[in-house]
Amino acid sequence: MGAVAEGSPSIRAQANLSALGLHEMAASLPDYVRMVAAGERGFASALEEMTRVEVAAREARITSQRIRSSGFPYVKCFSQQLNLGFHD
Repeated sequence: MGAVAEGSPSIRAQANLSALGLHEMAASLPDYVRMVAAGERGFASALEEMTRVEVAAREARITSQRIRSSGFPYVKCFSQQLNLGFHD
C-alpha cells in the first residue's frame, strides 16, 4: 500500500478529489474538514459550498478555453460597448 492509502481519511479524500480532477474541492477540503469538526458548518452545507465553487471554477475554465479557441484577438465584454445614453 502507498502512503496515501495508509493516510487519514481526509488525506485519502483529498487525493481522490485530485485524481478526479476536482482541484478546487481538493484544495479547500482541509478548511471544510476543520469547519465541520468545529461545528461552524454542517456536512451537507460544506459539501454544497465545495461543489458550488468547483462548478463555478469549471465553468470559468470552459469559458476561458472557448474564448482562447475562438481566435478572438482580445476579450471584450458586452457592457463595455453598450451605450445607454439614448435613454436620457
